[in-house]
Amino acid sequence: MAAESVKTDRVTPLYKTASKKSTIQLYVQSGVTLHVSETKTDGDCKFGKTPGGWALLEGKVDAPNFSSKKQKMTNKKMVQGTWVFGPYAEATAEEQEVTRTFKFAEGIPERAWSALCVKVTHDVNSVYSGGFNRKDREHVYVLVPRVIDAYTCELKANKRLYPHEVPKEKEGYAWSSDLTIAYTIRVPKEEVESEDESDDDGGNALLGGDSSDDDSSS
Repeated sequence: MAAESVKTDRVTPLYKTASKKSTIQLYVQSGVTLHVSETKTDGDCKFGKTPGGWALLEGKVDAPNFSSKKQKMTNKKMVQGTWVFGPYAEATAEEQEVTRTFKFAEGIPERAWSALCVKVTHDVNSVYSGGFNRKDREHVYVLVPRVIDAYTCELKANKRLYPHEVPKEKEGYAWSSDLTIAYTIRVPKEEVESEDESDDDGGNALLGGDSSDDDSSS
């Protein structure tokens, strides 16, 4: 089928395969336009293939549960994944930036929050550009991630001209592409504090040694 645009009217899960039995890759917010290249049915459910996974277009959506009882902290050294940020057709000169919230598949320990890296990837060919203007300046996406907690990330995005210029109104601040974000997090090894009982003895010695020695010398 030819690719079509589908706007979500609810929080929509994107699965690894076209089945509710497969792993949920991520959740997309209501109001996001997805580019669907293929559809499949599985029982009463209809799925659409998008860059971020198979979206559940029709059928019952189970309420997402991001509680720590359902999710576990990762034990991986490197965490990788994708989020479908979607388009921002409403962008104006006054509202150039948009903020959306996403979930990690596994809990990220706090020591790794500062190691989050994000980049735009529309497809397998890694198309980072938002296109070129009439002077061959490149439109690029500026991404500002902020980890809110072990399971949640806030991501701000806007479009700029490279090198370092704000696009003019007629060139547009908006984008219609199914902006997809790839993220990586390098998780450092957890530091374990060791208790050294000899430290106490050394401290006492520096403060004057054993009191019994003082008595014998007097």
